[in-house]
Amino acid sequence: MSAKPIAPLTRRSLLKRMVAATSLLAVGLPRIPGAAALALTRAARPVVSFHMDQPYVDLSGTAKPYLPPLGSRSASPLGALDAQELKMRHPYL
Repeated sequence: MSAKPIAPLTRRSLLKRMVAATSLLAVGLPRIPGAAALALTRAARPVVSFHMDQPYVDLSGTAKPYLPPLGSRSASPLGALDAQELKMRHPYL
């Protein structure tokens, strides 16, 4: 009994396998109970994070959410002032 030689993996054969796997997944995934509901619940919870100091909204819900570090609320001293004192200190507000 001789072993069957393994064909080398080329770009073309890899692409064919990927297309076949994707089409099988696209056909079979909707038939799995709860798969559509799981996809909808993940898509329904967007995550806001920051990348290179710019806000980024990830609609897939897989990114790590932005959680500000403790003590980083720069406006908290202004929040302690009442309206009259705030207008006296900062009339442009």
